[in-house]
Amino acid sequence: VRSSPARARRRLESAASQQAAELYDTVVVPHWISLFAAPLLAQVPQGFRGQILDASAGTGHLSLELLRRVDGAARIVALEPDTTLLDLLRRRTTGAAGRQVFARAEAPPELGFGDEVFDLVVAAAFRAIADRACAAELRRVMAPGARLSVSTPLRGTFDEVLVERLL
Repeated sequence: VRSSPARARRRLESAASQQAAELYDTVVVPHWISLFAAPLLAQVPQGFRGQILDASAGTGHLSLELLRRVDGAARIVALEPDTTLLDLLRRRTTGAAGRQVFARAEAPPELGFGDEVFDLVVAAAFRAIADRACAAELRRVMAPGARLSVSTPLRGTFDEVLVERLL
């Protein structure tokens, strides 16, 4: 069976996307975690209980770091709209982690949750927080007394991390 040019192009694009995601995951994210996620993790008390929303999950590194800090009853919902990154996140959270980390292909400002669901909302290197609709949506899903922990890069910062790590 011969493949059509369009099908061949889609397979090539998918392979390139997968390679880019794996490069991002192995080269960029470890450095990125130290810059943008470490300050967020420092604010999460050991043994935290409750529902956590990771609003910018990427490949799941922050979600897994959170998992190391939380109580066994805690649940983490990891959001990532990019399906290639989401696939890596899902592979990373199989087994025991998969019982506490739930990956969804979503991103603010349109979240499929009820009001006041999460006790903690985190987002590392999250550019969209400046968007009023996005900020309002995150607030809507936060339970009374919930904490919002966001790190956001300065203009150009994320690009500099990418260039520094890839060169």
